[in-house]
Amino acid sequence: MMRDSEFVTGAARGGAALDEIAQRLYGSSDRATANDHDDPRADVPPQGDDAPAGRYRFLDYDRAKLPATLFAQRPPPYPFVIEGLLPEAPGLFVAAGGTGKTRLTLWEAVHIILGRDFLGHKVREGRVLFVTAEDDREVFDARLYDLAEAMELTANQRKLILDRLLVLDVTGLDARLVETDMAHNLVQTGVVPALIERYRNRDIRLINLDPVSNLGPGEIHGNDGASRFLTACWRLSKSIGCAVRGIHHVAKAVARDGTLDQHAGRGGSAFADNSRHVWQLTYAGQQASNPPEVVAAAIDGAPLRLDVHKVSYCRRPEQPFYLTDHGAAFQQIAVSTETVDTLARDLDTLCALLTADRLAGRRHSRRNVEELPAERRRGLGRDRIRAIVAEGLATGRLIEEPLPKEEQVGARKSVLSVAPNPRNTRAMAPDEVQQ
Repeated sequence: MMRDSEFVTGAARGGAALDEIAQRLYGSSDRATANDHDDPRADVPPQGDDAPAGRYRFLDYDRAKLPATLFAQRPPPYPFVIEGLLPEAPGLFVAAGGTGKTRLTLWEAVHIILGRDFLGHKVREGRVLFVTAEDDREVFDARLYDLAEAMELTANQRKLILDRLLVLDVTGLDARLVETDMAHNLVQTGVVPALIERYRNRDIRLINLDPVSNLGPGEIHGNDGASRFLTACWRLSKSIGCAVRGIHHVAKAVARDGTLDQHAGRGGSAFADNSRHVWQLTYAGQQASNPPEVVAAAIDGAPLRLDVHKVSYCRRPEQPFYLTDHGAAFQQIAVSTETVDTLARDLDTLCALLTADRLAGRRHSRRNVEELPAERRRGLGRDRIRAIVAEGLATGRLIEEPLPKEEQVGARKSVLSVAPNPRNTRAMAPDEVQQ
């Protein structure tokens, strides 16, 4: 049992640490004022009959009523920072460590700052804020210098970046947005209202929180922690008027197996479920499904694949983006329509094979379908089938259904099936964006 003296000493150390954070983030060591904010989405106040009714004004009846002019004309489309890719809402960007996700988001930030199209999609010009708890300011400065050189930016463009790119270095500090209180409840910290106070009305378009493991509540809290972290991100997004993105790592198994889906990020499924956009960056590798343009680019290095697994308020892009990594800057690899059509046709062929065999009482696992006799593979090679299966699972055309326990034998625990309602992957035109 902890002795009183140990408790007092621990509390004093904790208070000193919080004072350091408050001094750095709030400009004051008065932690009590950090949570004194008038945002209606403020932390849930103490419960009980004596709780002041004013603290619950976000539950007011008038806030729940629909506007009288609702049906006069269609509400405007949901705002996007990057049209069709990045809505003004919270989300995730996941990748294995060392893949280049932070450098890619820095490259993306330059496009937003300068108003340049990003991967062929229009952007809303403005400022970008990085809250970095992993790479310190010196690392960011060096990367930005190299990026400006690689992109051959003019003096005026570099001046604009100096004004619009904001880097908040919190390395070595406990700047979590969510933590547990003395009663073990997950609550938002004073960091959230402090960011709102200092960065609202600053023309911020995007906030990158890097990484989630250092700025969230920690992975021991599972889905509850993920949900509370995204709630804090929603509060930042609504109050500042910007997209908020957590830069997140993937689990070891995901990195080793090459899993491509919206739940590739480490931790609870609520991370992806509660996000409004989920991107994943991987090495394209030498898969047979890679377009020939990507295979050719692999000669000079390791091309990257950027999957946009989820975008709310519009249909997500049909195909992944491929990029060459030049160390400082990136370049998009142009993939021909013919290549995309060939991949889609081969996937259709595999889906027809699986459907026909299922009707005949034959079900196939991922490995089993590759080992089919040549005459039954409908002209598809084994390597090609392996690549197409991976693509089908990534795009939602195929799913893996678990077998009943009595039918599981060895490693055969699931079978491939054609998704009954595959998610729509056609890119939506700008005038089709739905709220």
